Amino acid sequence: MKLEHTNIVRLMGYCYETKHVAIPYNGNVVLAEVATRALILEYLQNGSLETLLSTNADEELDWHTRYKIIKGICEGLNYMHEEIRPPVLHLDLKPDNILLDKNMVPKLADFGLSRICEGTQITSCLIGTRGYQPPEHIHRNLVSKKFDIFSLGVIMINIIEARHSDYYTSDDSDNFVDTVQMKWRSKLNGTYHGSLLDIYCKQVKICTEIALKCMEQKRNRRPTILEIIDKLNAMEHEMRMFENNQGRHIEREPRMIMPTSEGPIAGQLVVAETEARPLRYSYSTTKGSTGLMLTELKRITDDFSENRKLGAGSFGKVYLGEKENGQKVAVKILDFDGLGPDAENFKDEFDNLMKVEHPNIVRLIDYCYETQYEAVPYNGRLIMTEKTTRALCLEYLHNGSLESHLPNEDLFDWHTRYRIIKGTCEGLKYIHNERQALHLNLKPSNILLDEHMVPKLGDLGMAEIFKGYIGTREYQPPEYIERRLISEKFDIFSLGIIILKIVAGKRGYSKYRGMNSEQFADDVQRIWRNRWDNGTLVGSILDTQCRQVKLCTEIALKCVEHKRIRRPNIVEIINKLDRMENKPCPPPPPGCVSANAPQESTHEPEGPEDTSAELQVRCGGPGSSSELLKVYPLQLRFPSTPNGGSPISSKLHLTNDTDGRVAFRLVSKGHPIRDFEGLTCGVVPPKSKLTLAVALRRPVSSGEWFELVSTRAGDGDLLLPQDRPPALDFLYQHSSFINRAKEAGREVHTVKLATIVVYTQTAVCFGPWFRFCRENLHRLFVDCFLPAW
Repeated sequence: MKLEHTNIVRLMGYCYETKHVAIPYNGNVVLAEVATRALILEYLQNGSLETLLSTNADEELDWHTRYKIIKGICEGLNYMHEEIRPPVLHLDLKPDNILLDKNMVPKLADFGLSRICEGTQITSCLIGTRGYQPPEHIHRNLVSKKFDIFSLGVIMINIIEARHSDYYTSDDSDNFVDTVQMKWRSKLNGTYHGSLLDIYCKQVKICTEIALKCMEQKRNRRPTILEIIDKLNAMEHEMRMFENNQGRHIEREPRMIMPTSEGPIAGQLVVAETEARPLRYSYSTTKGSTGLMLTELKRITDDFSENRKLGAGSFGKVYLGEKENGQKVAVKILDFDGLGPDAENFKDEFDNLMKVEHPNIVRLIDYCYETQYEAVPYNGRLIMTEKTTRALCLEYLHNGSLESHLPNEDLFDWHTRYRIIKGTCEGLKYIHNERQALHLNLKPSNILLDEHMVPKLGDLGMAEIFKGYIGTREYQPPEYIERRLISEKFDIFSLGIIILKIVAGKRGYSKYRGMNSEQFADDVQRIWRNRWDNGTLVGSILDTQCRQVKLCTEIALKCVEHKRIRRPNIVEIINKLDRMENKPCPPPPPGCVSANAPQESTHEPEGPEDTSAELQVRCGGPGSSSELLKVYPLQLRFPSTPNGGSPISSKLHLTNDTDGRVAFRLVSKGHPIRDFEGLTCGVVPPKSKLTLAVALRRPVSSGEWFELVSTRAGDGDLLLPQDRPPALDFLYQHSSFINRAKEAGREVHTVKLATIVVYTQTAVCFGPWFRFCRENLHRLFVDCFLPAW
């Protein structure tokens, strides 16, 4: 209560009161001592600087107001560091803790972490807020006046640029200062002219330079608060001299000590949650429960049993829950080091996240916010404490995280890896463009995979709830590590690291820092080409997938560029991938008939044949699209002879990205239905993927064609037997449905699939020579004999 300064929030009074409450404990009723601690502070009408910066600060704040806020913060810090003895360190200086009165005069608040400090000290744990902590505290727990100076620098940058600054690093500070000055010159050009405009631009430049000096990595290079005040005063003196010479006068904010009898008498009650935690100015005393009840979460997780524990992450532990209807869910118990968000903020954030629906975002089903009183022993007696549980109920993803799969490099084929890359990009595009938000903790452990290996981004919204916790070191861009700057390009950098790990694998990823970008991209492509050179892929399919590998590698390397401005945005990344997928295929490989080759037909065409449309359908990158179903691969690869009398088979992957069910049927002129082993028709549910095993009882010949016919399936079209298990609801029992759909005028799509015969045994005996002969014989067959036949 002895701190009295115009730039310090005034403490008007406090309360410390205890009372005894009867509570149940181990079957008995005991008296517990409950302590209430509260502060009465002066009321500031304009709220926090954080709120102001989070709105349209560019439009609402002119330069004079910004400078007044900067100067006022410096005056308040100067009072704490230099004008009182012993000096007081704030140690949690940030926009949340800077309040503004009705005249936009800033006042420093929240001294819950403050301490009296003459020199440098070492703390037992990290204090303050991430993003405003200097590196010497993060790495060595050092505390000194230069802690507050670093925080001041970050705040000044946020005020000057209203959080829209370009990223900069330690080697381009001059460019950053020039960019900021040019931006403000264009803003001030309509208000000031000539020499006066130059003076104000010089003030912008000096403030920016001071902020950058405050954020120096080495603390001995940072200025003291007295040096900062002297520079600002010198600049103000120069401006007053100029204005006086011009016959004007610039009003200067007076430095004064506010008498205790002045100021508003309204106060705000602040209550601490536990004795061990600091008081916070904005803490809400809301009690009760929001969303799911804690008892329900305990029931579905067997009281958070270790047997149901799925893992632990940055924000808490995750348990497998099972509801009464059999639905499996993931229950995440959030772990906060400090007070954490109050009920209102928590509810607002997660009510909003429950509305998020995207195939590449983990779905939030519900949440829990519940505060209970507990009696705990303390110094030989029972005391009453508050315990708040904050938990999320999320959809359960069967295949776990991408992190758990990356060590096994042989587990994923390229098609699966590419789908994970594309899906991750689609999810990030939704966050950046649709929600206008940032993830800020993108990493493989936060990318979860469903039963079809579809990636979904988790921990969305955690950066907002866990204020100060921003990302994992390996995935943080250099401008954040050095300058604590944040924008969309933070996520882009993280995405680049993830793509590199997916494409290059653990061993390849370790090489990328020691090679130039072109060498690394060629090296990764060479590794994949060698992997496929054993006959798994041939001809144009091999070339197409190799181009995909190289493109993904090049995109990843652009994403991890040191300078933010050189990184692409997420829309540019997806456009590149889409262009690659839609690029027309080269000439087909041996054993595959070209799209415009003459084909026999059992029915008369209804109109002119559009071979270009058919070619576009069949040549959609790694797979093809029939508008209803995406099909991969476009060639069915069968062994030359059955293995031990078993049917020969080839896998076909079908993807339904529509909101309705799609019925399909696989047909072949050369193979009647009796030749097939297993399913030849079925239904793919909405937003789902299905792998169809095409099994035949007799061999095929290269050049044969299969057709996959698909159409939309209505609710009344799928009449399944009552004894059919629910898990097999994709089975389609009525093969005549496609014909009925055509008769009814319903849209029907067809994708043609070529066949390739793989001579596995002979290839082993003769090696590369046989492959050369085989490919050339196939080309001779395709180019000469097949058209004549």
